[in-house]
Amino acid sequence: MPVIAGHAEPGGNPGYHGPKSEGRATGHAEARKLFDDLELSAQQVERLKKDKMERRKTMIRLRSELDLLHAEMAQSAFSEKPDMKNLEDLSVRIGDVHARMTMQRIRSLVFLRSLLTDEQKKLMDSRHLMMTTIPRR
Repeated sequence: MPVIAGHAEPGGNPGYHGPKSEGRATGHAEARKLFDDLELSAQQVERLKKDKMERRKTMIRLRSELDLLHAEMAQSAFSEKPDMKNLEDLSVRIGDVHARMTMQRIRSLVFLRSLLTDEQKKLMDSRHLMMTTIPRR
């Protein structure tokens, strides 16, 4: 049960980012290069920093909520007589948190695009198209 125990702590299991984590460092480097290539103005950067901090606070709360739900589900699943209705309810609540996290990521993207000039949007769109059509590994 060590994997589950890591999720019970407030920070969850910070070293684990899911099965796709091997590509995260590469993804961050590509994102950094894209931002460098966009040549954002000081005003754009400032607005993005402010937005990022607010979204970060929200994501921290959502991750904590998700970790607590996972711990609660594990506790319920490993009890003497697991309550399937409770497990289903927890599963739905976990799905809801995942959906809210996805919505936060989408809001960030929409906010970023709202700050960009038409030329910056074209560059971003072309890079996004390249990154989604070129297979990794």
